[in-house]
Amino acid sequence: MACFVMLIRATVQLPHSAAADRIGNLNAFIISMTIGTVAVLVNWMFARSFGALMTFAVLLGLAFGNFYTIMHTVTIAIVGQERYTPAIGLVWISFLIGIAGPVVASYVESSENVEPFFYCKIIAGAGYGACALLSLLLKFRLERRLFAKI
Repeated sequence: MACFVMLIRATVQLPHSAAADRIGNLNAFIISMTIGTVAVLVNWMFARSFGALMTFAVLLGLAFGNFYTIMHTVTIAIVGQERYTPAIGLVWISFLIGIAGPVVASYVESSENVEPFFYCKIIAGAGYGACALLSLLLKFRLERRLFAKI
């Protein structure tokens, strides 16, 4: 467990803002949420060995660290500086859904006979996927070009 946590922390410390400066904050956010979706739904879902779990830790660390690094700049790019304060409050309130997810998954899992953490994996992957999809739709609403730097 200590190796797992250490590996996630090591990849969180990578310079995410440098990539965001080069390709755009919203683009980097979409990429990191897509990495998180793949990490959870493909890698974690079928991780049966220590090596697969460590690969998941690296991928999740890349996605997770990027989220907190560029969340504020993405919010400003979307709503503008003058509406930043109420918008970031809504972003933080939306985290309540993420907090409730594992609680609901544990409750459902306790009443059914499924593999451990199955519903947590589904809810986490769906959350990352929904975030990536909504961000991509927002990107095309702001700028119609696929490779636009936003």
